[in-house]
Amino acid sequence: MSFKPEETYVIHNIIDPRPVQRTELERPLTLVNDTNSFAKWIITSNGDRERFVIKNAATSYYADLKEKRAVVESPNPLTRWKIKVVSPTMYRIYDPVSQLFWTAHADSNEISLEPFSPGSDQWWAIQSTH
Repeated sequence: MSFKPEETYVIHNIIDPRPVQRTELERPLTLVNDTNSFAKWIITSNGDRERFVIKNAATSYYADLKEKRAVVESPNPLTRWKIKVVSPTMYRIYDPVSQLFWTAHADSNEISLEPFSPGSDQWWAIQSTH
C-alpha cells in the first residue's frame, strides 16, 4: 500500500479530536482518505515519541512513502497537519497553526520528527542526508 498523490488524505486523531501539540504525541493519529472512510492510516509512536510507523487500519499494511510523492493535508481546522514527500527519503511536516516545521527522515517505514525553524524557504527543497 502507498499514498496516492492524486488523492487527498486527512489526518484525524481517532481518540481526541483536539489539535496535537508539537511532538508530544501520546495518542495515535489516523490518516483518512476523504473519499473512502475505510482507508485509514494510523500513525503510532514507536516508543520514544519521536519515531512513528504509518499503517493502514483497514488492511494492516504499512504505508510505502518512499516511492510516492504526496501531499497529506486537512481541510478541517481541528486536524492541521500537512505532510509533503520531498524525496524518496525525506518528508516535511508542517503545522500551520503553530507554524512549526518538522523534518522527517525515512528509515524503512518509520519517520523521525525533528523541530525545524519556521518560515524557512527551504521547506520544499531540503535534501536527504542519507
